[in-house]
Amino acid sequence: MNTYTVKEIADMLKTNPETVRRWIRVGKLEANQSSRKGGNIVSEQSLNKFLKTTPKYAGIVAGTIGLIGIPGLIAGVPILTATFLRTMVAQKSITEEYFKNAQISVPEMLKFIDTSINSSEKTISAKKEEISKLGLEIKAEENHVKELKALREKLKSQRSQVSSDRKEK
Repeated sequence: MNTYTVKEIADMLKTNPETVRRWIRVGKLEANQSSRKGGNIVSEQSLNKFLKTTPKYAGIVAGTIGLIGIPGLIAGVPILTATFLRTMVAQKSITEEYFKNAQISVPEMLKFIDTSINSSEKTISAKKEEISKLGLEIKAEENHVKELKALREKLKSQRSQVSSDRKEK
């Protein structure tokens, strides 16, 4: 089972380490402390439990790894592994050499990549749907503008007609 230090959790959740220590002190986040010098160690299970009860931070983790799902776990891939892989994918720096030297198992990488592909495909689909909706809204606005322009021309024409009728009298 993976464990995390206070600093790792603070970095992951984009918060101050003292905030993480406070959560531990008040019992929101379970941790073990083998010694004062060694600091608090949080199990992955405890972190997942915390994330399930605090949507704000679960959202930060999901945003960090670019996926939404079970807080703390992405298709069974540990949080830090997923975060690391996400960074590597984003930087396009996963190479064959990387796979040879990786300390992350190939099944974990494959799970992450498959989940990432699925998430990206869903995002693409949602964005295409939004584009389609915006296209319809644009058409409606364009039609509204055409109607207003036609009305403006009609009013100008009527005004000039009234004006020339008055001049003739």
